[in-house]
Amino acid sequence: MKKNERRSLQVNLTDHKLFGKLATKHNKSMIKFFSEMVSYFRHTGADPSDLNHDSASAAIKALDKRIIGFIKTQEKEKLSPLLEELAILIQDQNQMMKKVDRLNHNQLVVYKKLHYIYLKYKGFDDKTIETELAKINSKS
Repeated sequence: MKKNERRSLQVNLTDHKLFGKLATKHNKSMIKFFSEMVSYFRHTGADPSDLNHDSASAAIKALDKRIIGFIKTQEKEKLSPLLEELAILIQDQNQMMKKVDRLNHNQLVVYKKLHYIYLKYKGFDDKTIETELAKINSKS
């Protein structure tokens, strides 16, 4: 069949008028609109007699709802508890670091006292002892 060759199609007057209105609504000639309808039904496999056929946008909306529901479930069941546990671990770690800092401070105090006793025992004068303890303070 040649590209410009045409065939007639008989339809009732009511359907012809509705078809003309649809074509006009989409700013197309009736021939162009008919051709595009045929292409659409061929490519999508949609059955024009099935009025309950889901549109692509409705399918996307349904999928979108499922995805959002999945994400919310993951957030509630997995992410939120994980974040809560992480917050507890961070709090525990901070408390442990404070204890370590206090321990280090206490060790330094003990070390200074022992060093002072050692220097006194060795017979160093107070001026030398002050100088030695100042060196310890500057390192800490």
